[in-house]
Amino acid sequence: MDRFGLISSKQNEALHYVPDYYAQKVVKWRWIIYPWAVAEDISSIIHAMSPRAADVDEIERRLRADHGIRLPRALLQDILAFDAGRQSLG
Repeated sequence: MDRFGLISSKQNEALHYVPDYYAQKVVKWRWIIYPWAVAEDISSIIHAMSPRAADVDEIERRLRADHGIRLPRALLQDILAFDAGRQSLG
């Protein structure tokens, strides 16, 4: 008989479920940004800023101060361009 189970790269103790298999246990909760989700996650954080950031410098400063996130300026500009492109489609 085949056996199916839940697999996760991280097992976060703050969650109510425990995967059957995991590569690493996260004891202290923290925000994990996976390489394939950087643009989407950072974009969501920027959209949640209140009051809304006035420019790239303010976004960069608030990401660092409020979330401990430091991004190269070129990556931040790419994310903003990606987000603008997504918004123009919808």
